[in-house]
Amino acid sequence: MKYRRRPAVVHAEQFDPADIKASIADLDAFIAPGYFDFDLDADSDDQLAAVMTIPHRTWTLLLPGSWVVRWTENAYTIMDDEQFRVEFEEIPE
Repeated sequence: MKYRRRPAVVHAEQFDPADIKASIADLDAFIAPGYFDFDLDADSDDQLAAVMTIPHRTWTLLLPGSWVVRWTENAYTIMDDEQFRVEFEEIPE
């Protein structure tokens, strides 16, 4: 059988390294309390921050331009800018 993704409306915030402190503050307000921590002292040269998914205790790189997509109240995905733009388009408010 074949399946097609249903149209979905999601909320997303993009990580902007140009103003890292403001971007982290925006993402911190966007993500449900207790689900993510930000490590601004990440080890990778290309990495400005890391996001830890608290329930699974795994780190996900948050690279410049990455998007944090909220599918439901406590379900998040990290996508690079290219992947995000292929899958989503902005809805005018």
